[in-house]
Amino acid sequence: MANENPDVDAVYRMTMKLPFNFKENDPIALGENSWSPFNSQNTTWFKEAFPLMYLPLIVHSE
Repeated sequence: MANENPDVDAVYRMTMKLPFNFKENDPIALGENSWSPFNSQNTTWFKEAFPLMYLPLIVHSE
């Protein structure tokens, strides 16, 4: 996470004051078979992972 001006959505920017600094806590790690949302715009990818990078553009509904 980036302090001062984090990459957050518009609602956060309208409701919270900047600059913002996150609390210093111990790092965490996800266990096996865990899922977590992430921001794909600020993620560094390595070439071998490209086939695994399925990011849906739309959600189908019926």
